[in-house]
Amino acid sequence: MLQNAPKSGEPASVAYEGFSKVVAGGALGVNVYFGSNSSGKAQIVASGDMALGRTLEAATADKDVIGCLLMNPVRWSGLAT
Repeated sequence: MLQNAPKSGEPASVAYEGFSKVVAGGALGVNVYFGSNSSGKAQIVASGDMALGRTLEAATADKDVIGCLLMNPVRWSGLAT
């Protein structure tokens, strides 16, 4: 998960596990597993997609920035919520 907005030639700061912020691609509840949509925004993960983390806050609209807990990416089976 990109943590900054580097200009060309500047280093990027990337988080792959732990507490972070994420841009929502629409409404998301609290404690929901999420993946990313084609724009790179968080969306509820669907079975067969890669789960990237769990929300810690709710998002009510596209582009809301919310807290999350990133985890090692895993192919989601849809068995747990």
